[in-house]
Order: sequence, then structure tokens, then C-alpha cells
Amino acid sequence: MKVRTARFLAWGGVAVSAAEVIGAFAIGVAANASTGEFGAVGLALVLTFPLMGALIASKRPDNPIGWIFIVVGLSFATASLAGQWSDYALVQEPGALPFGAFMSWVAVWAWPPGILLVFTFLLLLFPDGRLPSHRWRVVAWLALADLALMVGPIAIAAWPIRGPILVNIGESAPAAASDAFKLAYNLQIAGILVMFVLGLFSAASLIVRMRRSRRDEREQIKWFAFAASILVVAVILGSPLFHVGGQLQAVAFPLVPLASAIAILKYRLYDIDVVINKTVLVGALAGFVTVVYLAIVVGVGAAVGTHGEPNVVLSIVATAIVALAFQPLRTRAQRLANRLVYGKRATPYEVLSVFAERMGETFATEDVLPRLARAIADGTGATKAEVWLRVGDRLRSAASWPSMAAEDVRLPLGDREVIEVTGADRVAEVRHQGELLGALTLTKPANDPVTLAEEKLLTDLASQAGLVLRNVRLTAELRARLEDLRSSRQRLVAAQD
Repeated sequence: MKVRTARFLAWGGVAVSAAEVIGAFAIGVAANASTGEFGAVGLALVLTFPLMGALIASKRPDNPIGWIFIVVGLSFATASLAGQWSDYALVQEPGALPFGAFMSWVAVWAWPPGILLVFTFLLLLFPDGRLPSHRWRVVAWLALADLALMVGPIAIAAWPIRGPILVNIGESAPAAASDAFKLAYNLQIAGILVMFVLGLFSAASLIVRMRRSRRDEREQIKWFAFAASILVVAVILGSPLFHVGGQLQAVAFPLVPLASAIAILKYRLYDIDVVINKTVLVGALAGFVTVVYLAIVVGVGAAVGTHGEPNVVLSIVATAIVALAFQPLRTRAQRLANRLVYGKRATPYEVLSVFAERMGETFATEDVLPRLARAIADGTGATKAEVWLRVGDRLRSAASWPSMAAEDVRLPLGDREVIEVTGADRVAEVRHQGELLGALTLTKPANDPVTLAEEKLLTDLASQAGLVLRNVRLTAELRARLEDLRSSRQRLVAAQD
């Protein structure tokens, strides 16, 4: 497909979705219905999906992820418009709008495609638009069969009885509906249950893909997993078990297409590890403040009999407790966030700060470079980290972590100096005042590729290590000259004797 055609179709889908949402909202206002929730959730769900999908499809028309988002938006928008239209035309103001019966028929089958695409194909195909392997074709074909099960029978059975009976259908088919429609409705419910099972398999495929992925794809999957995790938390909090604000879901749902668009188009501009770290930190602090307030103001207030009235004393006590515990809690929450993001390894900031601090102290020359190698391993989780020192036209392994002997590697010289170290995953040149002094290398396990943050950490350490390697080389040269002087003196004494 040509780029111009892809852009026309993609943004045309956005325009249709937006028009349908506006129409549904306008009908709700005309019917004097409660449109606040529909306005927030509708705009979040219906417009964000096709908008992000159009951005992806117009730049990556060969990637089906963008088109999936557009179809999801159209499905939700069409179902919303058909539901509001049929309710107003057949129940609220009979005859006020034409095609009410037709819209009631559309409303019963228009929404399943959007739900199924999100639960199955989005997980199966993200981020490159291809299945993880041929073995997952079974899940894809079952998803298509399930879609036909949820849409086909009920669309056929609902056509003869289209009208008011199809408006505002609850958890079961209307008692006055035909037996064929009741059977089709039960098949649709069964299809939803099958969809949830297929969704679990699709999520498993994403986990398998992440375990097999290398650097770029793993960073993209991190963005998607981050948004999906927030969405799961929002759905749980908004469930009847907690009732913590349904509007939270309206904020969480758009994160999925937004994170997907960032992952596919611009993920290199952002560090997902930093985003996750800050999210965990802020979420932990917000949760603590909420729990303290509810426990003291609401819980203690109910115990002493304030009858739901505001109590200034309890509010002051809650504020004082939060103020006293905030900093210790922030430190612990930061450690938790660092542990979740970086594991047992040190954070990049800690590595850089400790290295800068230690380089300002006095260490023996033979101790400086081993500390640098260990700092690289601590910050990246590398199985092997080495510091190479240039000696003439060769690189000499001056230090490594864990400590091991290494042979000299010849440094090819030409129009430009290029360092290649066999077996190393990343090589960062160390320069000082434009002069090549050596290199820093790291090697990681095959199932743990080097991330962008780790590569940046290696580059930052290399930029700070220039003066260190120059001092080490000058010290080595000075020692060599002292050794030559000592040898020459011994020769003079021997000649005099």
C-alpha cells in the first residue's frame, strides 16, 4: 500500500470515529442523559485508539498494529453511536430519529470486534506485526473463529426482531425475544469467555517474545507492558470490589495505544526504565498518603462518631504523620523502585556518583582500573567487564571484573581508529583531548541484552575515564623510565667495578 493511500485511510478512520463519538454525545445531551461519564470514557477509548493508530499506520503502513487500533476505535465508536441512537429513537423520543430499528440491530454486534482485537491480536502481533512463531497461528485462527461466533449468530438472529426489544439489553436476553436470539445471545456470552482464555494465551505469547527478544524489541515491549500493567490496576480498582473511581479507567485505557505508538515510532527518545522507576515511586507515595488519610480521618472519625463530618483535628494529625514519615518512606520507595527496574544491580546514577567520588580519592594505580571494571559490572549486570589501555598500536587488558587474564588485542589503525574486541557486546572508546587512550567493554548473557540505559552508562563512564587512563599510562611510563634509570645505574656500577 502506498503511503498516501495509507494516510488517507488511516485519518479517514479517525474522522469517522470522531464524528460517531460527537453524534453519540450530542444525542445523550438531547436526551438529558448523564453524559459526563460517556464524555470522558468515550473520548478516551474511542478517539485515542484511532488517533494513535493513524499515527502508526501513516508512518508504518506495513505494521498491522496501527490498523488494529483504527478498527478498535471504529468498533467502539459505532457501538456507542448505535446504542445512543436506538435508545433515543425507540425509547426516549420514539420517532425522533430515523433508522432506530436498524441502529438497535447494529448495537448488538458492533462492539465484539474491538474487544477481541485488543485481547488477542494486539498481544499476538505487537510490536512488529508478526506472530512470535508459526506455532501461534492456532491461537490467531481460534480468535478469528471466536469473532465469528460472537458476531455472526447474534447479527442473524437479531435482524428479524430489530426494534425496542434490542435496546438496553442486560446480562441475559430479553424474555420476549425469540428462541433463536436467546441461543445466539448465549453463544455470544460463550464467545466472550473463550476470548478471555485466548487473551491469556496471547499474553503468554508476549512473554515468550520478550524472553527471546533482543535490545530494540525488548525496549518496545517494555513500553507496552508498562501501560498494560497500569490498565490492569485501574480495572481492578474500578471493579465492584473497590469502587475507586471509574474515571481512573478513562485515564488508563488511552495509555495502551499511547505507549504502543511511542514504542513503535519514538521509543529511542525516552528511557522506559526511568518512567517505570518514577511511576512506582509516585504510586507508592500516593498510596501511603491515601491509606493514612482514610485510616485516620475516615476510620478514626467513624470510631469517635463524627458521622462523616470533616474533623480538623484528625486532618491535622494525618498531615503530621504524613510529613514525618514522608522522607523515610520516600527512601524506601526509591529502593523498591530501583530494585524492580534495575534488579540487584546499582542504578546508573549510583554508579556514576560512586565512580566520581572514588576517583576524587587517592588510590594506588593498580587499584583504580579494577574499581572501574567493577563499576561497569555493577551498573549493567555484565558477566564480564574489562578496561583496555592503549600501548602503542595495541590494546592491553589493564583490568577486568571478575579478575582474569587476557591477551593483548591489536588495535587496527588507519584513516580512523576503530576498536573491535572479540566477544564483547559493547565497546566504548576512552578519549582525552581527542587522543584515543583505551576502551571499556562489557559482555552480557544471551538472554539479557544490553539496554539503552546500560549503553548510555558505559558511554558516560568512558567519557569520565579519559583522565584516569591518561594518569595510569603516565604512571606506567614513569615507572618504566625509573626502571630504565635503575638498570642504567646498575650497569654503570658494574662497569666501574
